[in-house]
Amino acid sequence: MQNPNSLLHSAISSLPHGCRYAIFGTGELAHHEFHQTPAESLQAEQRSFVGFIDREAKGKDLFFDYPLYHESNIGSLNLDRIIVISDYDREIISRLKKSGFDGDACLSVIDFNALFRSFKQKNLCDFKESLEKLDLDSEILLVNPASWEVRFPNVGLGYLDEELRKRGFKVKTFDLNNMLLQHLDLPTQELWQPRYYGLWSNPPKSARVLEFLDDFIDTSAVKIADAKIPYVGISVSMFSRIFSVELAERIKTYSPDTKIIFGGFEIHSLEGCKTFPNVVDAFVIGEGERSLPELLNFFNNGSKDKELPGVCLPDRDLPIQPFLPVEHLDSLQFPRYPDLCLQKFMVTQEERLMVCASRGCSWNRCSFCVDSLRTPGTRIRSPENVLDEIRYHYDHNGINGFVFSDETINMDLDFLDRFSELIIRSGIKITLNGQARIRKGMSPELLRKMRKAGYTYILYGLESGSDRIIRDMRKGFHMKLAEQVFKDTHDAGIMVGINIIVGFPTETEKEFAETVKFLEKNASYITNIEVLEQCQILKGADVYENYEKYKVCNRDDPHGWETLDGKNNFQVRAKRKKTVEVLAKDIGIKRGYLGSRYYFKEK
Repeated sequence: MQNPNSLLHSAISSLPHGCRYAIFGTGELAHHEFHQTPAESLQAEQRSFVGFIDREAKGKDLFFDYPLYHESNIGSLNLDRIIVISDYDREIISRLKKSGFDGDACLSVIDFNALFRSFKQKNLCDFKESLEKLDLDSEILLVNPASWEVRFPNVGLGYLDEELRKRGFKVKTFDLNNMLLQHLDLPTQELWQPRYYGLWSNPPKSARVLEFLDDFIDTSAVKIADAKIPYVGISVSMFSRIFSVELAERIKTYSPDTKIIFGGFEIHSLEGCKTFPNVVDAFVIGEGERSLPELLNFFNNGSKDKELPGVCLPDRDLPIQPFLPVEHLDSLQFPRYPDLCLQKFMVTQEERLMVCASRGCSWNRCSFCVDSLRTPGTRIRSPENVLDEIRYHYDHNGINGFVFSDETINMDLDFLDRFSELIIRSGIKITLNGQARIRKGMSPELLRKMRKAGYTYILYGLESGSDRIIRDMRKGFHMKLAEQVFKDTHDAGIMVGINIIVGFPTETEKEFAETVKFLEKNASYITNIEVLEQCQILKGADVYENYEKYKVCNRDDPHGWETLDGKNNFQVRAKRKKTVEVLAKDIGIKRGYLGSRYYFKEK
């Protein structure tokens, strides 16, 4: 489905009449943007589309049937403008300017301020008007800041909200991210599309989005400061880090006495806390249901020597105590989101809710993964308790779709069987999906029962199609088992999604070819590749801690690392990723979340 509000369409529409232009970009981002732009936008009477420009020109582009020119040829194309579609647009514009093209005539599809200046002022006025009506009166305000994830309410804040209420605190939750989406026009909402996640997770790139949202964040900070709230807790993720810091600094500017507390997925270690500016008064590391109430009591009347498990106070020299995990998850009140209107979450095909049935990963051995550092140990709710949560939102909010946030929904096969049975007996008609390990026990009988209960989609962490790489990744399965699980899942009527990691340190061209062959062989069972990433070396993962074993150098550069022999580097991994992109298109495997984009509700 083409989208007339795509960023590329907006860029093309801004070109003057009679303009002769080309597009620089042939990769994944260009692929998504190009296919969301009406064809008539490219070739209209008042302007001429010449073709694509790239660093590597080979006749016609692999994705699009248009001429492909090498960047050194731009001087002979008599162009008036170049539209750049790339995460590295500023570097490209700089390079084109050095090659002789007028850099001022380059337009980036992620130059938000230039494209949306006319929208911004009206959007901001509407935002301020709604913000003025918002009641934030509370002892502690929990804030979900601007973030790339827009499909669901923040589950972590939902649990904290319930626990604080139970402990007698006056608490409110403010979903700033959702409120932003409610007050932005459709073209601007494109910034939240799945293909733009890199703009939110990479600090230099997210600064571009921050520049655009600056006035909205400042207005929110003024509102919070004027409410004279003693404590503000902000949930920080890799997609909201820069916005969280900016919001905290603005609140402190307008209300110096307000105490700022950071928690969330990005706050998982003392070392990580040290990377934030001193504007933060306290960090809640790991699970916060036990730590945050104790921290608030400490702020209200605690002694300086009081131990606070899971809390980092920058102005205290006491050692950090490990957080206290909630052993019995059924003891927690599941999130009911009393301050949020769940119907206002903006993605139309995602009118669902996220459910957390377990915490931690029962496998916890993958050599590239660091999730176990954030959530040690494993715990799981009872099937009855999870059903109670689903039933509550089904009855009270009219929600009939649920997505599990668990590391793996098949951590406990007995739980999965019993839960499916309870759903079937209840008679409610819902849809369910989540992420699962490729493991024994995912029998045709269990999968059929899951389908009857409402499971429509399972995302499997395949990562590679090579048995040797799977062993090096310590994934705990083999290709024959993966093939069988995919076939059985498909035959049960459940869509199969997979994750792929290209360029693991020990992956050679031979192993990469095995991945390609696996995808070709099993394409009829695989609906989509949800995540396709170049391998990153993350601090704390086995590939980082034992980098000599994997023959890695530059381990502190998560993206730019390479192997000692130089045969596995960023360029090699980028080429392999593009190969999989093209292959997926050729063999009919969709890309992204169920192969679709987000469609936002009209305001």
